[in-house]
Amino acid sequence: MRINIFNLYMDKDCTPVLVKENSRNYACVQNMSTPKSVVAIANEVFNLSKRVEEYMYMVCFNAALKPVGFFEISHGCVNETFARPREILIRALLCGAVSIIMLHNHPSMDTPYPSKQDIVMTTNLMKVCNMIGIVCLDHIIISGNDYCSLKELDKSLFEEKHKHL
Repeated sequence: MRINIFNLYMDKDCTPVLVKENSRNYACVQNMSTPKSVVAIANEVFNLSKRVEEYMYMVCFNAALKPVGFFEISHGCVNETFARPREILIRALLCGAVSIIMLHNHPSMDTPYPSKQDIVMTTNLMKVCNMIGIVCLDHIIISGNDYCSLKELDKSLFEEKHKHL
């Protein structure tokens, strides 16, 4: 699978532009159809399960559910990272995403289950995504060799939000 890693930079007019930082074929997983396969790619490409600080990434998909871009959204400290829907969706819109999956790690390796802040952030992101027509497919938390898919944990959270799409 070809992985394109992007970032945002300012051009000479102080306008954010999308810049491809890296593009490489990874043979570890051929598709991203399950949370387990998404976790495998996150660990292969970003070593997310081994990070000692919290990182948040986003995978953007086209209408055929093929990944079109990977973004580092935020890098925090040992027990938190911070991301607003605005910063997430700027990247999704610039790469033409139809849907996204959010990922972040819990470096404590205590538990991959979401904190209250994780749930609030995901709920707020989904509201904004719905307003602009992007589907948030899942938010996956990785902790050591374990993970938690918020969609698997609470399917109603994701299904209710997208009934009108």
